[in-house]
Amino acid sequence: MFCKHSSGKENLSAEIDAKRIDFIIFAALRENKQTYTIIMVSKEGLKLIDKILTDIDRNGIVTNTIVADLQKLRPFAIEEEDPSLTKVIRLTYEHIEENKGFSIPIPEDEEIEEGVELVKIELTEGTKVESLNYLVSLMKDAMKTANRTDLLEYRDALIEF
Repeated sequence: MFCKHSSGKENLSAEIDAKRIDFIIFAALRENKQTYTIIMVSKEGLKLIDKILTDIDRNGIVTNTIVADLQKLRPFAIEEEDPSLTKVIRLTYEHIEENKGFSIPIPEDEEIEEGVELVKIELTEGTKVESLNYLVSLMKDAMKTANRTDLLEYRDALIEF
């Protein structure tokens, strides 16, 4: 376990409750008027995410396997008290289960200007796999600002679908 100062320096002096060591905890500590952020990652949750990513890379979208693994992943997000991630995970496995696949495109990087007509892009099997792979990879570091933004866009797209 380590603390990372906003400047990137590590501080090994932080004391953490041993029972919580396997879970993500985001906390700010005040030490000498400097802010430190503690980031711990559920080892089991990360292993499961890596397994899901490996399965997607090797086999594409195998509905029953991915749904079961996402259902196993959801309790880690609940334990980490991250309601947005918990909801994205649930919506993802429900979507895959109901549609026998994943039909949500990767969120756009650019903002859409007013008055610009949207062109609907047909998703191929390859882009569906790529999109699901990207979504699951976002879950590895769900608190990173860019990842959080894309996770919330996926959430909205899953709700609208």
